[in-house]
Amino acid sequence: MKNERIPDDINNLMSSKDTNAKTDNKEDKQKGFKQIYPKLIVTILVVALLVFALKFFLYNDISSSFMNDDPSIMMLDYNDYKFKQLSEGNDSGISIDASDISRSHSVSGEYCAVLSSEKTLSVIKNNEELTQVDVNVSSFHIATVSGSVVYTKGNTLNLYDSEQKLGSEIFQGDILIYHISPDGKKVVFVNDNTVYLYSDGETTEICKDYIPISVSDNGVIYLIDQEKNDLYSYTDELTLVSDNIADNFFMNVHCNEIMFSNGKSMYISINGEAQRRVSSNEINYILPEKHITYDNGNENNILGVNSLFDCLYIDGANNIFKIIDKYDSQSDKYDSLIYNISSENYKLSNDGKKLLYITPDKKLFIADTSKKNSGKQLASDVDSFTINSSASVIAYVTKDGDLYRSNGKNSEKIGESVEHMQVGEKGAIFYITTNKTLFCAEKGKSPTEIASKVEVLKCYSNCTYYAVDDGDSFNSAYGGTISSGYSLLSYNS
Repeated sequence: MKNERIPDDINNLMSSKDTNAKTDNKEDKQKGFKQIYPKLIVTILVVALLVFALKFFLYNDISSSFMNDDPSIMMLDYNDYKFKQLSEGNDSGISIDASDISRSHSVSGEYCAVLSSEKTLSVIKNNEELTQVDVNVSSFHIATVSGSVVYTKGNTLNLYDSEQKLGSEIFQGDILIYHISPDGKKVVFVNDNTVYLYSDGETTEICKDYIPISVSDNGVIYLIDQEKNDLYSYTDELTLVSDNIADNFFMNVHCNEIMFSNGKSMYISINGEAQRRVSSNEINYILPEKHITYDNGNENNILGVNSLFDCLYIDGANNIFKIIDKYDSQSDKYDSLIYNISSENYKLSNDGKKLLYITPDKKLFIADTSKKNSGKQLASDVDSFTINSSASVIAYVTKDGDLYRSNGKNSEKIGESVEHMQVGEKGAIFYITTNKTLFCAEKGKSPTEIASKVEVLKCYSNCTYYAVDDGDSFNSAYGGTISSGYSLLSYNS
């Protein structure tokens, strides 16, 4: 599984601390001390100051970590370089000593696996129970459904059952590639160009000179021929699925469906069966913004959906459609629900039922994804828009910079000269004006000014974070420094 990343708009501001400025400041202080106090007194004062700073940052009631969309994801504390796990709406949580970590979590978020820079692997259950799995761990993958973990340590491959809290070594040798099934009971891996399957305590040789990309709960393995780039499946024997596939393939969370391209058309294979065409053109999936893609070593190619037929898709001409699980053998193609929508700017509600989009002529529409041609115009002259996860609150800005709130039926103007906006999960709309002032507009209330000189704004499930250019790299309010001259602050949303 791929590690959940810090959002780009905040992460771009997150840089190393201004070490030169701090070093100069520290040297100036030390020179002053040396002129007044003996060297021993100076040492005591410096140690005391460091202890005080450490206690302040570690135990301040307001954490300097920021929340990701899923409360099961580990948080980074930029002041003391600790990683903390925060429960929804709760500042207290688990802290793991590390300057850098890798982290992955199951679909439900019940389990989160963490590998520290000190190579200690731990599993966190339900945001509160931490169990150390092993030390000197090189790499790991977590099962998308069960939360079990497969990992390498030295020249051994190991499996840890997160529910039973039991671990075992399953193979000795140099492991090149490995994947775990969603239920955590099977592992496919490569040793010395030979592909093996571990299942029910037994290891079986499958084939040689192939690259496995997944294994499902029922033991279906998808593999790629290293020389020809052909796609194969394996249950009892190797079966050719498609020849010469392109790199852009993706799977459902159960790893029993794979969609891929041969460079021209898109195809799907289900439970290891031969390919079936889904589109005459290359397409890509559309997921809600807060939806999650996973990686069991496949570069984010596992989508957090039960079936690939649950997704919406978009082609090269920006046409949006849905593939219907109904195959026509005569046309060698699945049916599609075409929305007659062409847009580069679109958003999908978390349940996949509402699609909002801006047409090339700047009109904002909302559509029911279960129906064809159901688009309803909400506004015109729209430059940008955003939604909360359910799309019950829609915020959009017109070409004149006016900000509106809409429930999908009615709209009201709430702000002017707006440069950027975000919607909190509870419905509050946060927006930054052209003079860098941040406001919060709750339904039925006048907008409240929160701060000035605001550069970055990001809303999460229980809190909103923003970066203020206050010129004070040591400002610690609500979380301290994110970059020299910026402070990361929070506001309950």
